[in-house]
Amino acid sequence: MIHRTRVLRIVSAITVLLAAGGVLAPASAKVAALPLDELIREADFIGLVHVDRTSWHIPFVSDRVATATVIETWAGMPTPGVEFIASPTWTCDISDARRGETALVLLRHRNKPGPMEIVHSGRGRFPIEYDDQEPWVIYWPDVVLPGEVETRLGLTPDEPFIRRARLQSLRAEIARSMLAPKRQVSQ
Repeated sequence: MIHRTRVLRIVSAITVLLAAGGVLAPASAKVAALPLDELIREADFIGLVHVDRTSWHIPFVSDRVATATVIETWAGMPTPGVEFIASPTWTCDISDARRGETALVLLRHRNKPGPMEIVHSGRGRFPIEYDDQEPWVIYWPDVVLPGEVETRLGLTPDEPFIRRARLQSLRAEIARSMLAPKRQVSQ
């Protein structure tokens, strides 16, 4: 009996130490930078949308869903509106949408029914801002744009990681990428 109790205590102590080590150990996650053409290949829908509304979001319980009117369809099935997940689904996910915003979105169908999701953990959402009445999209450096796309630094110096790209330049590059032959994956 004493031996069994001692073994249980040791096993319990080891379990507590392992659990504490898992909680206390530093964890990190990072989204890899991807070229624009990879995001395009992931997308089932590419287009300009106006976000009409977003639903309530309870973290870890429900996703916030954006309902948007489609202004222009650049790729995918033309549709008058789309719904997409507008809240993070994991640590490095930046999926979001703001009521009233106009954005270029690259969306894909999830492996379950319901709203689509923004490709590359939210990096496929490009809100539109105007500079001298010219539309520019806001993007993160995790999206690697080709040199042909005209870019600028972000709007504010306190956010140097955010960049801008000229919408018309980005539109031309997306069209070019969609017309390019698909690369074969060697095995």
